[in-house]
Amino acid sequence: RLTLAAATGETVFELDFAPEVDVTNWLGAFALRDIAGGALPLGAYEARVETSVGRLVAAIDVVPPGALRGRSVSEATSCGVTLRAYRLVSEADTGERIELRVGDRLMVILSGNPTTGYVWENVLTYEYAVLRETEELGFRSDSEALGSGGFFVFRYTAIDLGPQGFRFEYHRPWESVQPLEVVEFSVDVV
Repeated sequence: RLTLAAATGETVFELDFAPEVDVTNWLGAFALRDIAGGALPLGAYEARVETSVGRLVAAIDVVPPGALRGRSVSEATSCGVTLRAYRLVSEADTGERIELRVGDRLMVILSGNPTTGYVWENVLTYEYAVLRETEELGFRSDSEALGSGGFFVFRYTAIDLGPQGFRFEYHRPWESVQPLEVVEFSVDVV
């Protein structure tokens, strides 16, 4: 069960997952929205994940744009399972400018289907990047069905101050044509 609770203890929303979900590969993503879909009011919140092996809690502060304070890195471990909080970016964030602090984590999740030959790739490279990719590209399938689509997963950690742009292209690497889709955004590590 994933619960987002306000500092007052009031539940903002809850989401139950089927018991067959493998907690070691689970990606729990949620938008900072209230039950009606509106923007979440500024303030302190807790994201609580309850599993068969324990309860994990991450603190979240919702602040105005440009008003980063404190740390946005959260990590908790229970019975060998670790919950890490990331700033999530998807296709909906094209054109956005995101602020992070050194040590913060960023996860990019882009929908696609590798069985078609198409892959997502970050085509911008830097001699010195302020965000370092922390794991190899991952793919999470939507279902057990052969050839099903899902999400390409990229993970980064902010290691230094400064700006960095990202341009992800959904393409077949061997073709010399325009990409099928493009997602661009920038990050400022402050």
